[in-house]
Amino acid sequence: MKRSGVADFRIHDFRHTMATRLLRETGNPMLVQKNLDHASLASTARYMHVLDKEVTDARAKVTTYRTGPEVVMFPNKKEAKGT
Repeated sequence: MKRSGVADFRIHDFRHTMATRLLRETGNPMLVQKNLDHASLASTARYMHVLDKEVTDARAKVTTYRTGPEVVMFPNKKEAKGT
């Protein structure tokens, strides 16, 4: 570390990096929990780092979904036939 000029680094920091990247790739905190072999999701949460931009982007997706065209799950017979 001295030769590389990296300061304030611990091998354990790799677990934080892996947990954050796995969360970003999968979006599944339970998968991260299993990968880190934690008994509780609260422990895993300390390892997963979420950026403010990621929160903003997720909110925008939900807003777009909620304000988008309505989805008709069970159209009545007239609508289904296009009349």
